[in-house]
Amino acid sequence: MDTKCKACNALPSGILGHRELFSESFNARSVVFSCGQCGARWVRAYAAEGAYAWSELSAQTGAPAPRIGLMLP
Repeated sequence: MDTKCKACNALPSGILGHRELFSESFNARSVVFSCGQCGARWVRAYAAEGAYAWSELSAQTGAPAPRIGLMLP
């Protein structure tokens, strides 16, 4: 989606990002989230000293999966 919601434009932060983000997938190093409002996709990875670094994913990676509604910290 080209137009991001207000929360995604402000950029996700902290452990949760923002309240409309739902987890899509995860591994030992990162969690991929999708915004339920605008569809933007983000990856959260561990950073220095227990902080979290957020990066936007610009394209679909892997096979699409149905959202199961789990929110992961």
